[in-house]
Amino acid sequence: MLPVCLLADPVLAHHGAFEYDLTTVLHYEGVVVRRVWRNPHDLTVIETRDPSGTPLTLEIEGGGPSGLRTRGVTKDSIVVGEHVIAVVNPSKQHPERMAFGIEIIKADGTVVPLGLGSNVSDAERPTGKATGIAGTWSPAFGVFMGMLRAHNAWQYTESGQERFDSYRPAMSSHSQCIPVSAPWLMVHPVVHEIVELEDRVIIRSDWMGAERVVYLDGRAHPPPSERFQQGHSVGRLEHGELVVDTTNFSDSIYAGVAFGAGKHLVERFSLSSDGTQLNYSFTLEDPESLAEPVSESFSWNYRPDLQPSNVECDTTLAQRFLHNDQ
Repeated sequence: MLPVCLLADPVLAHHGAFEYDLTTVLHYEGVVVRRVWRNPHDLTVIETRDPSGTPLTLEIEGGGPSGLRTRGVTKDSIVVGEHVIAVVNPSKQHPERMAFGIEIIKADGTVVPLGLGSNVSDAERPTGKATGIAGTWSPAFGVFMGMLRAHNAWQYTESGQERFDSYRPAMSSHSQCIPVSAPWLMVHPVVHEIVELEDRVIIRSDWMGAERVVYLDGRAHPPPSERFQQGHSVGRLEHGELVVDTTNFSDSIYAGVAFGAGKHLVERFSLSSDGTQLNYSFTLEDPESLAEPVSESFSWNYRPDLQPSNVECDTTLAQRFLHNDQ
């Protein structure tokens, strides 16, 4: 089968917006010759042909295993030797060998989602109900998409807008296998495990080993000179909600938004009335980058069927698709 050109939704900005042509969708028929199941992006390699019939080896970047597994994808959902149709966005500079995966269509018709562009819905989740905020949770893929749309409408300072416009994916800590900080971490479609202890709440995210500690013992934030990747968080219970105040963040940039020492985040976590979702909202301030505070609200799904996978992050894979001159 020769490639077929269709249109894609350009809102799938991700880092592919810089390296890939998200306005074009191509279909390639071929055989899987390699699979790499690692964060932050898995890799599927197929032997196929270009429009002229010339054989080519296509490397397809997919979503990270930590996110794909919440959609029912496992390491063995695609195996070497299978005959498949790959639905992809081509690389801008190397379309003959690199692509951004949307989904894989297997010989039996099964569709395996690879990225945010796939229309495959999230995997069915159990109907169990939580009795509190403790447990395992996961935002739907649509939550991450909602955050991408929302942040394009935020009002930035002049310097914030300059950094937004000049952003490239290699600037993100993800390229070094260092997780982003909240609130971006909180909307990643991975498993988030909340553990309640007497004097603290621990939030473990199945994304590059990210862990947040929210102190409930009344302590103050440390001096501004002490800064951390996930900041310093103190919390309190307020009318059934966990309210978290976080400051002392390290400098960071993700999806074009740069944060510095002035970053201040207030989050609220509360259980939905039916116990199947966790309501999550935040207000974010950073006078250096944001012209005004921003507030967003999302929901996490209760996922007692999932536990953190602890799939490792591979720095070579993390940087593999970030530079088109490779």
